[in-house]
Amino acid sequence: MRLICPNCSAQYEIDTGMIPDEGRDVQCSNCGHTWYELPPPPAETAQALATDVDLEEPEFEAEYEAEGTSAPDFEDDYSTAQDDFEAELSSEPEP
Repeated sequence: MRLICPNCSAQYEIDTGMIPDEGRDVQCSNCGHTWYELPPPPAETAQALATDVDLEEPEFEAEYEAEGTSAPDFEDDYSTAQDDFEAELSSEPEP
């Protein structure tokens, strides 16, 4: 089991049996931060959670079509913003 300190992000690999079912306090040896760690879920629970998650994107287009408009294209907005940012970086600063 891998523990990651929420304060400094130090990582520790420990035996899963070190964390009891009710959890326990652990302390980072790097920064001294203490936090409460719960044991990982049983493999069956983790598998069930992974298969129950719907990762498909929601259908927004039908809602916009009903209004007679088109859904926004956020990728175009990102590309435009990225182009503007790169152009700003390449230009010389004003005196």
